[in-house]
Amino acid sequence: MGATVLFALVGCFTYANFYLAAAPFHLNSAQLGSIFFVYLLGVVITPQSGWFMDRFGFRHTTILYCSMMIAGLLLTLVKNRARGYRWPSPLFSGVFVAQAAATVQDGRNRRRARSSAAGLYVTFYYLGEALALR
Repeated sequence: MGATVLFALVGCFTYANFYLAAAPFHLNSAQLGSIFFVYLLGVVITPQSGWFMDRFGFRHTTILYCSMMIAGLLLTLVKNRARGYRWPSPLFSGVFVAQAAATVQDGRNRRRARSSAAGLYVTFYYLGEALALR
């Protein structure tokens, strides 16, 4: 799950730069670089996702992050410059929720060797990124 979500994140960040550099947005390099400020959302979203998962469970959290990611992707259809470049916020917020949910669920599924499971999760997470960058 972690590798898949990270693969989607890398793909969307790559797509975002090409998308926002083209018409009708025509963003310059500095404006394109500012898209990475969306990572600051993780400071707020990640703890909230833990609260949400504790309260509503993994299944509802999965529905939440999938909905957030789909909403962000649908917002790419907006061709209005004033609103069009805001679409990464729900998409990447969904990614942060997905990563938090995957990490928590991994620990919950193990009765023993939780640190090994966490290590394997992180390994596959970064293997997914390495594959995405190829």
